[in-house]
This record gives sequence, structure tokens and C-alpha cells, in this order.
Amino acid sequence: MTVFDSRQLSLGTGFLVETAAKCAEAGSTVTKILAVLNEQISRTHVFAALDTLQFLRRSGRMNSVVSTIGELLQIKPFLKMYEGKASAERVRTQKNAMKRLVELLKQYAPYEKVALLHSDAAERANGLLQEVKEFIPDGEIWFEQINPVLGAHIGPGVVGFACVSKR
Repeated sequence: MTVFDSRQLSLGTGFLVETAAKCAEAGSTVTKILAVLNEQISRTHVFAALDTLQFLRRSGRMNSVVSTIGELLQIKPFLKMYEGKASAERVRTQKNAMKRLVELLKQYAPYEKVALLHSDAAERANGLLQEVKEFIPDGEIWFEQINPVLGAHIGPGVVGFACVSKR
């Protein structure tokens, strides 16, 4: 048995699982599969715009005074995961949060794989998809609802991407 830290979350991990399965199916050794996965991790980005601070407060990840002030100022948390390092930005207004998603998608293009993720925000996610189609590789884009475990911590209205840049 081999333990492997994906250093990802959500479909960043899903893309790694898919790659590992394809390599195994092709007869690759565990050593080769791990090398391929580590290389892919360096090209994988996950980022999302949250709609509210309320669920971060409820889950104990944010103090109530800070979240109340943030809600009044229309702060939209912007979360990023890259090579096992989580980071956050503060963006004011939902419109600016969507702009930031587009900026990051442009920054890491071109892509091998892209997934558009949302939590109970399919309409907003579809609108964003139309805006960024030029950065999406031809073929399949995964359009997925964020799982309930993660969704309980970040709340509804989240829109984000998991993407693997081309080599």
C-alpha cells in the first residue's frame, strides 16, 4: 500500500484519481503513476468565490464580529488551493468575485481539464461558463455540485473552478 497526499481538494483530487486510474489501466507501475500525479499537482488549481461569510462563522472558521462587519461591507471570501497551500482573498461584491474568477481562469490557461463547481448556484455558474468558454478546452467540462460535506462549511451560492493547466 502507498500513501499519497493529493495536496488538493474537491475535483482537484478527482482529476488526480482519474489520471491514476488511466495510468493503472495502461499498465504503469506505482512509481510511474506517483511521478505523473506529482507533476499534475504542480499544474492543478482550485479556486472559489463564496457568497456569504455566514457559514464560515457557523463552522467556527471565522469570528462573529469579523463576519458581521464583512457581511455589511459585502465582502466575498475568495478561496484558493495550490500544491497543498490554502489561501484566501477578500473581494467586495459578488460582481467583483465573478471578475476575479475570470481573471484567475485567464491566468492559468490553457487547460487540459476544467471543472466548474457550485453549491446551489447552477444559474450563476452557467452564466459564468458562457463568459469563460474561450479559456475552456474543447470537449468536456465537468459541471458539478459541491458535495454536502464541503458545502456545509462554505454555504450555498459558491461558484468556483478546479483546473489542470497544460504542460
